[in-house]
Formats: sequence, structure tokens, C-alpha cells
Amino acid sequence: MRKNPILIYIAVAAMALTGCSQIKTIAPEAGVYLPLETTMVWEYPASEFPTMCIVMQPDGTLAFKGGFAFFNPSTWKHGTKPETIVIQLGGTADFPNSSTQSDSPNLLHADPKTRELEFQIRSAPDNFISLGGFNFYRTERCSAV
Repeated sequence: MRKNPILIYIAVAAMALTGCSQIKTIAPEAGVYLPLETTMVWEYPASEFPTMCIVMQPDGTLAFKGGFAFFNPSTWKHGTKPETIVIQLGGTADFPNSSTQSDSPNLLHADPKTRELEFQIRSAPDNFISLGGFNFYRTERCSAV
């Protein structure tokens, strides 16, 4: 039985495209992977202030909802270390000062010149990102209005 080289090429290309479009490595050293279509949502649950969210899209865009809108539009990317993300604040508001940053145990680095904040993120349920004195916890969806 003779194999059709065109069909083999199409099958291999389809498998390659499917594999590449469904999985993206976040931290290959840690074996952490997310589907490309995954949106990361970090939420400050309502207490003395209304609910706020940080919504990170797979394409690197980041939007603040319910608060901190003056930093929109922002971007995010995976850091150079495993389980880290870098947020680059957009907008025209002043960069958060060092006193509010000192409250964030997961903040690894802050650069006012590039407006970047690098955070350590872990898969633990109590992990959070702290921005401006507010703790944002990982959640499935944003419930901010």
C-alpha cells in the first residue's frame, strides 16, 4: 500500500498546529502550562471598597475593572523566572509609590521608569497580587461592575 505524501503532510501540519495553538508554557521548569485561550482573572473581593479585578488576556493585554481604570490600557507577560508575571502599567496615573508596594510579599521588582511590576505567582489558593494596598486573588471570573 502506497502512502499519499500530501495527506501525510496535511496530517502532520494539522497535528502541529493543533498542539501549538492549545498549549502555552508559563514556566517550563515548573511544568506549568495553560491553554492559550485561558484568561487570568485576579479579584479584590468587595469589603470597604467595591469589587475590583485585574483581567489578563492571553494576548498580553491587561484591563482593570471596577477600580484602577486610570492604569488602562496595561499589558502583562510571563517573567523570566518560573511562576512570575510582569505587569506594565499604562495610563497616565503616577506609578504606585514604594510605601504601597512594601505591603506586597509577592512583589519581586518594581521599576518606575518602565512602569513594570514583577510578581511571584504560585498555584496556592491563598496566593495574591497586591497593588495599591489591595490584595487581588486568583478567581474564575470577574464580578466587578
